[in-house]
Amino acid sequence: MDRHEFRLPGEGAADVAGCVRLLVENGYSGAWSVEPRLSLRPHDGGLLGADAGEMFVRFVRAMQDLVLAVRDAR
Repeated sequence: MDRHEFRLPGEGAADVAGCVRLLVENGYSGAWSVEPRLSLRPHDGGLLGADAGEMFVRFVRAMQDLVLAVRDAR
């Protein structure tokens, strides 16, 4: 049984929004890097799901929306 559930940024148990908020509030203006684990889990056999491209785009858009929401809330 898989003990981990991989979710879009802002939807899981990790406080991604809180981390982004701290970075933005402290003046971070660099690049954002993501490691989407929705359709590819390299440490779990490395198989690429048929929906990998679509899920990657959804993941990046979710992260972008989260960053913009935090910046707009300032």
